[in-house]
Parts: sequence; C-alpha cells; structure tokens
Amino acid sequence: MKTSMENGNDSLMANTAESIALVNSSNGLNCPVCGNEGHCQHWTSEGYIGYFDNISNTIVGEIPKGYNENTTMEIDGKMYYGDRYTMVLQVKTSEEHLTVSWQKGKNK
Repeated sequence: MKTSMENGNDSLMANTAESIALVNSSNGLNCPVCGNEGHCQHWTSEGYIGYFDNISNTIVGEIPKGYNENTTMEIDGKMYYGDRYTMVLQVKTSEEHLTVSWQKGKNK
C-alpha cells in the first residue's frame, strides 16, 4: 500500500509539472520558466529547460533538491530509477512540444 501511494504521488507531481509548464509556456511554444519567447537564459540546443519545484509548485530555472517518493517512476510508459529524494522533474519545451522526465536533483 505504501509503495502504491508513493508511486501515485510521483505520478501526480509529474502531471502537475506538465500542467504548470503547459500554461507557462503557452502550450510548449515559450519558456516554461518565465514564459518568454526567444533565446532567454533557459534556452539550450534542445529547447527551453526548466525544473518543477515541488515546494512552490512552480517551474524554476535551477535544479532543486530531489523529491521523488519511490525508487521507480514512470511517465508515458518510460521508466526512471533513482534513490528516494534524489530525482526531480525536468520540463523541456520546443516548437509546441512539451516533455517531462525525471532527472537527478541537486545534492542535499
């Protein structure tokens, strides 16, 4: 039961990150952090990159501390693995596409 709840919490965080990023970025068109169009500081060769901050429920430019509750996370059928409280959600937007994935967070 505990594992199922942890997995559900991680999935809810991924859904929240995606929803916030969609609104901030005008459905993947702009930067999910600041909403700007053009080459802002969050622009990379892959597109705009931001990270979900679970404390403030916002998309931020710097990698926060990890907050995953389970050691196995899934987004759209893709599995991610990491120790508890070491992973964060990364959001990428480019050309009206938005992707959310789990990445290593900042060290504690």
